[in-house]
Amino acid sequence: MNLPIKLPDLGRIAAATADLGTTEVQYLQYRKGDWGYGMESISPAPGSLWAVDPTSLETGFLCWYGAGGDNTKGPCGERFADINSPKVIESELPPIEGAEWQGSARFGLVCVTSDEPSEVGVFLQFTTSSKGGTRAVGKLFNLIHQRWAKGLTEIVPVCELATASYKHAKYGVVHTPVFQVSQWSGMEDTIEAFEAERDEAPEPKPPPAPEPPPDADGPRARRFKRA
Repeated sequence: MNLPIKLPDLGRIAAATADLGTTEVQYLQYRKGDWGYGMESISPAPGSLWAVDPTSLETGFLCWYGAGGDNTKGPCGERFADINSPKVIESELPPIEGAEWQGSARFGLVCVTSDEPSEVGVFLQFTTSSKGGTRAVGKLFNLIHQRWAKGLTEIVPVCELATASYKHAKYGVVHTPVFQVSQWSGMEDTIEAFEAERDEAPEPKPPPAPEPPPDADGPRARRFKRA
């Protein structure tokens, strides 16, 4: 396995390129139940798996304009700190007229297996300030912490990007992101390891055909079970 970038390098790449305006790290978005990434909002291939870098988590605040404000270009301010730095204190943030600071989180992830070959190796950064989004991120990283606290070496969650929803009394149907953990991996695993594991996996065998019932009285009409 000669892939030069291992999974834990995700956070360092995201940090290094965030201020450069490069396209090496694209952004993962979740809107109204749909996932998309990049400028064209490409939908991840169904069943694709994404490895989350445990070291890339950053928490802090995004600042958004209120009603009537222009948020088309993104937040009007941001303050984040990584897991090795002191937390961002909301009361110490500068006020921005007509805008409000909201608790946020972000982390890096990479596609490790997909039916779309060009998707494998795509690096993304997911940032959220919604309640459902921050809850999903908190739940995911709590699982990582639990495994680390137990001394387990496989602390890299490999997830499928899923979605859930519930009915809110005021806002109607509310969609929330879900990081469905498919398996756990080690920090030293590479994308090639996932691809090799996928290629070597045996195809499921079809179930054996049921034996026909004894036909003592001649042909009978078959009964079909509805799916």
